[in-house]
Amino acid sequence: MLSTVLTTLVFLSQILVISIYAPNRRDRFYGELLRRHPPREYPHLYPGGTQHWERRGTILKLLHYPIAVGGLLLLGYGLADPASAAEMSELLLFYVLVQILPWFLSMYWDARGTRDFRAMERPSSRSASLVVRKLDALVAPWAIYLIVLVYVCVAVVAVYGALSQALEWGQVGGVMIYTCLLLVLVYWHYHKLLRSPRDDPYESDGDYWTGARRTMRVFMSAVALAGVILLVTLVLQMVDGPPGSDIGGAIVASIILQLVFIIENRWLWSQLERKDYSVYRLAGNE
Repeated sequence: MLSTVLTTLVFLSQILVISIYAPNRRDRFYGELLRRHPPREYPHLYPGGTQHWERRGTILKLLHYPIAVGGLLLLGYGLADPASAAEMSELLLFYVLVQILPWFLSMYWDARGTRDFRAMERPSSRSASLVVRKLDALVAPWAIYLIVLVYVCVAVVAVYGALSQALEWGQVGGVMIYTCLLLVLVYWHYHKLLRSPRDDPYESDGDYWTGARRTMRVFMSAVALAGVILLVTLVLQMVDGPPGSDIGGAIVASIILQLVFIIENRWLWSQLERKDYSVYRLAGNE
């Protein structure tokens, strides 16, 4: 019963966050950015023009709202059945695959914007690449050790659950693969932020490193929280869940996605006050 209620709440929050909150906040951000920094005065901020932003906003609105309505209907169907926690988690995983389709489409326009920035002539006062920083440049070492410890505990609990026949070995294998993939993803993301060249040639070093530190800390916090949730879910399954009721993965995946969308939008809006946009201003308009 508790697992069903938890899955239902996560399902509802996923609909609200990914299909309603995130697209609305992102659309409002670009509108506010255009209002504060118009293309005529800040041409280097819009190397490819603003047409693709406007086109993206229109198309995504036509996709997100029907998907949100469909999600509410799907949730209502699951509650009316009534569906078990395992069945609700299957609906949750199916629905999230539908929800992220518009965001994959949005990534196409983001990639176009990145190409436009890279094609810009680099100003003489800016360097094309950044100096490689030390390991503790983005997060404190103890945070890395803490994440590793959390997922070691997840692996130990999963193996113990299988040995005590409270969990299936198939679930343990899935947990191990999931753990290894997340730890590899943390390493890759950290390495990329430390050593990748800057896409935006006009962005200052200070803005880049501020954004990189914020991104990495938020990302690692989400990974750590996902590990804690997975650990608690495994313990709950060992205590009162039937073997094979694999709802932990669906809940963890949903919560991570929601955190990513919430944090990305908060970070976008913080740039309006934090970032130095004067570097994009047309000479003579200072």
